Amino acid sequence: MSLTEQVKGRLKALGADLVGVAPVARFEGAPRRPEEILPGAASVVVIGLRIPLASVDVWERLMKSYQVYGHGWLNFHLSFMEYNLVQLLEDHGYKALPLSSLDPYYDMEKFLTEGLSNRHAAVAAGLGTFGWNNLFLSPRFGPRVRLTTTITTAPLDPDPMYSGPPLCTKEKCLKCVDACPMQVFDRERRIQLMIGGLTFEMGEFDPERKYLCRWCEHGLTKRGGALTEIPLPAERTADAYLDAWDRRDRYQKRRQGMFGGIYFCGRCVHVCPVGRGRQVSTRARAAGTTQGKPAVAAP
Repeated sequence: MSLTEQVKGRLKALGADLVGVAPVARFEGAPRRPEEILPGAASVVVIGLRIPLASVDVWERLMKSYQVYGHGWLNFHLSFMEYNLVQLLEDHGYKALPLSSLDPYYDMEKFLTEGLSNRHAAVAAGLGTFGWNNLFLSPRFGPRVRLTTTITTAPLDPDPMYSGPPLCTKEKCLKCVDACPMQVFDRERRIQLMIGGLTFEMGEFDPERKYLCRWCEHGLTKRGGALTEIPLPAERTADAYLDAWDRRDRYQKRRQGMFGGIYFCGRCVHVCPVGRGRQVSTRARAAGTTQGKPAVAAP
């Protein structure tokens, strides 16, 4: 059994819904490249866990289930699986750097994480494509997936890029645009990026829009389901954001501190129709649909 087969077998045995491998050469359009973080990097392993569909559906009536099983517990479980992966790769003589989703850190000036972008890594690993809302979309789970990545010096066998049918039909949908409490998605303006030699298009998401998105999903306005309503600052600076973070409702602080990295708003995730008909399908499960067919850049 090859090392790549051992990696996938162990992670799936631990409960992973998605496992994909990307070579570092595919990250040409990502915010950061793996070798910038781990010198000598050869491959990136991406692990995904589904967010329960019912937790998404009752989000407004029962926030706790979505926060625990859409973020909190999944972050812990992904970190557990990553550590098992590190043990396996180190035992075979390779370095492996786990980039846990447990405590996401954002540079509030550039809106970049300390590690790799999970969504770019998932696309590079052939697990799916991008939606108009800038989210990663899996054929079976749509955007309802929590992801984490591990960079390794192991030259693992890469998965092919997704080559199934387009998943985001922007011209017929735009539910994410209409549902966003902060109206951050542009209906027409678009950006392009390249991953693995394929060009992808998605809605424009400039720093101002990202700031509004973070304000809502991190629980600073009731429009996204938070317990706190803090007025947006006149100057959208990192200091203003951190000051508002200190002024959150104390119960909200406790919950976010307890589970680490949980979000409030996720309307673009909740309303997206991609994968809804397949997530609870026994046919999809029997067919082993944990990964897309080897993918066209979706519109």
